Amino acid sequence: MKSFKDKIHIPVDVKVGRMIDKRKKKLGGLRYVDFLKNEEIHAKEEALDNGPKTMLLYKKNIKQKNVQTIFANGPFGLIENRSFRFGTYQLARIFLENRHAFKVYGGGELNHGFNLFSKRFNIDTEKLGERCYAGNGMLQYIASEGDLPGLRALSYGIIKN
Repeated sequence: MKSFKDKIHIPVDVKVGRMIDKRKKKLGGLRYVDFLKNEEIHAKEEALDNGPKTMLLYKKNIKQKNVQTIFANGPFGLIENRSFRFGTYQLARIFLENRHAFKVYGGGELNHGFNLFSKRFNIDTEKLGERCYAGNGMLQYIASEGDLPGLRALSYGIIKN
């Protein structure tokens, strides 16, 4: 992990809570946990969203390093609940603000989160970047792991041997 210290950034703070019902509709004990202050998530709590320090750190790193490619798979919070859309909305803002970068986002829930952001702030989703509907397939393709039968099938009609 040390060799990727400047490339992979993990959250430094998160919003946590306890599930009161199994459908994740009712939550209790909401609070922020700051890992930089050695705070911990308790046994019955779940991390439900990235915190403001984390999102500021992501934004700062992308801007300082003049990032050319931004890739995201999956939402940053429990977007089904309005209280936990902060991280995903901030990610959408990062995508929107970095016009020079090539941006790809995917996974059904992240697509849904970006759609919610676009509707709320009246922004065309095309301005956010390239959308991929196959989150796990996108990761497999980038990692060159395994075979993606759908792409192979498409290539037969497009590429002539």
